[in-house]
Order: sequence, then structure tokens, then C-alpha cells
Amino acid sequence: MFEIEYYRTSNGHKPVAEFIDSLETKMQIKVFRQLKLLKEFGPQLGEPFSKYLVNGLFELRIQQSSNITRILYFY
Repeated sequence: MFEIEYYRTSNGHKPVAEFIDSLETKMQIKVFRQLKLLKEFGPQLGEPFSKYLVNGLFELRIQQSSNITRILYFY
């Protein structure tokens, strides 16, 4: 199992956590479900949940109806 750590700015803000908090409840539920998958499968989590972008950067891809949310991450 992998550990997920949110990026923290020098003044203590966690922009990703704040972004997730700003989402509608249904989307938040889906985001947390996919974060759980990422925690379980790590680099083995592939499409449609995760996509490699470039230089070790990935995106977590979450869709709720016609809304799409993407969260960037790396190992």
C-alpha cells in the first residue's frame, strides 16, 4: 500500500485538499474513491483512472456525469 501526501506550500496551504473541498459532494466522493485506488495500486493504476503525462508526472482522472476533474501527482 502506498501513502498519499498532499503538496503543502511554504505557508502551510494544501492547494489540492482545498480544491477537493471546493468540489460538489458527488465529485468529492469519486475523488476519494480514486485516491483510495491510487493508494492501493500506486504505479500500477492505469487508464481510465490514471494517465502518465511526461517526466514522471501523472494525472488522476475523475468523471462525474459531464464533469471531469484531473489531479496531478508523481511518485
